[in-house]
Amino acid sequence: MVWHDSPYDEHPVADVSKGQNKIWQVVDAVVKAGHWDDTVFLLTWDDWGGWDDHVVTPNVEHTPDGVQLAYGPRVPLLMFGGRVKPGIDSRWNSHVSIGKTVLDLLGLPALGVARLDDAVTLADLVEPVASVPPPPAFGATLSQPTSPTPAPTPTPVPPPPVASSAAVGPITLRDGTTLPPPNDQPVK
Repeated sequence: MVWHDSPYDEHPVADVSKGQNKIWQVVDAVVKAGHWDDTVFLLTWDDWGGWDDHVVTPNVEHTPDGVQLAYGPRVPLLMFGGRVKPGIDSRWNSHVSIGKTVLDLLGLPALGVARLDDAVTLADLVEPVASVPPPPAFGATLSQPTSPTPAPTPTPVPPPPVASSAAVGPITLRDGTTLPPPNDQPVK
């Protein structure tokens, strides 16, 4: 897991190219080490573009102080590597799907935390044999490819039905101890 603090975290007012270059350097190091074909990258961010999303997301779960989780503020997830199927996956997921995917790809057992163990996995997007070439080396000159003609038509998937939102409670660990539920500060 790689985490970047300011000025590499791409938060305003940072120069986002600094964070993008850090990510590119990490990917390039994996490629140079000969592990492109056996590494799956799950690149995401911890916040989103604002409250003006064009998709209304159902409120499936929330923190005790009312901040929407699960399908709340949508954030991108880029999943890539030598064995990751190219394309766009339109399934509805939450950040918890990342943990579930990692467990499944590594062949690890369920953790006994229903929120994680029952999450949607993206492991089906990883093929047994590598077929995707490695990306350009860090610092290479990149050219934007020509847009396809005609432009592809998006096929949005409606959100899953939700009867009501449930508060996320404490997490019970294998030894019986608990972690408190997440507690975020609502944006005003």
